[in-house]
Amino acid sequence: MLFQQGDHVVYPGYGAGTIIAIENREFTGTTTRYYMLKMVAKEGEFMVPIDSAESLGIRRVVEREAIWAVLRASAGDLPNDYKERQAGISQLLSTSHALAMSQGSRDLARFAGFRSLTGRDVQLYEELQTLLASELVLSEGISLEDARDRLAQTLAAITEAAALEKAERDRLEQEKADQEAAAETLAGSTAA
Repeated sequence: MLFQQGDHVVYPGYGAGTIIAIENREFTGTTTRYYMLKMVAKEGEFMVPIDSAESLGIRRVVEREAIWAVLRASAGDLPNDYKERQAGISQLLSTSHALAMSQGSRDLARFAGFRSLTGRDVQLYEELQTLLASELVLSEGISLEDARDRLAQTLAAITEAAALEKAERDRLEQEKADQEAAAETLAGSTAA
């Protein structure tokens, strides 16, 4: 897939950016054409050889509606085993696909409502949010700060809803345990 100057693209692992130029550069006697990328969340410009763009996973920015649809969908359950959970999230990050990163962010937000995140979980969560926010900047035409704020608000609501769900589950479990204990006490007193 060939891109043009001004196209918004995603460079996996680095986030979203704009092709600001297409240039020929000569290194060791060989001339190569490059996309010159100005990244949203990273400083400086990146040079991507046009011939390698597809194998590097360079892709167009995903439409914002698709991102928000995934974030608003029901969250999935992540493994309780931290190694398995972090391997899965790392795999999502390696693809740098907006919908996968949206799913990972949403599911980690829900997980945080039930259990504490490990230090590595927090790092992965922050990295997902940074890359996703950079894509939202270009798909919505908003500032990086606004994209981060909107994303943080959405994910905080998911975490809060999960925490309320956990509190209700805990309350029901305690109520059941109290009823069983009362039944055992009653059964013991009638037997005596």
